[in-house]
Amino acid sequence: MSKKPLDVLNGFGDLKYLEMLLREGSEDGPHSVMFRMYRRDTRTSGEIEVPEAFFPYGWAGNNERGHRTINCYEHQGQHGAASPNAIVANNRPATPAEYAELAAEITSRNYNLVVINRFSWQKMLDACAAQEAWFNFNFSAKDGERYTVEQIIERVKNAREKARTGR
Repeated sequence: MSKKPLDVLNGFGDLKYLEMLLREGSEDGPHSVMFRMYRRDTRTSGEIEVPEAFFPYGWAGNNERGHRTINCYEHQGQHGAASPNAIVANNRPATPAEYAELAAEITSRNYNLVVINRFSWQKMLDACAAQEAWFNFNFSAKDGERYTVEQIIERVKNAREKARTGR
């Protein structure tokens, strides 16, 4: 039996950490990003390298096997989902010159980018779990209501107070 979204969110001991994880998946960011040069085989040019942006702390959903995926972005195809393993497989770190155009394109879509060179697997797993619970919380809301990060944090605080006082 899967946990209820509020139970998952309540499982994060530090509310500041939970808020930071939720903000990585929200529209107002900031958004940690890793730029990598991805090897792609094309029909006309053979193998080429193209820049791709990976957002290791942005949950993109679960794949058909139930594994969590992260957000990614490239010129062709734009937004997508990638296995976290894709960050290190079949690619290399991109130089600032190689990813400058892609970074400008993403920034023009109102992303607040924070370029990182390394990421924490545990933080990625935590971010995916928190953002999935937030998504499920919103999915179960009435009449298409959407909860903000602040409202979710308040709900967690209220649940903790209720558990502490019994009211």
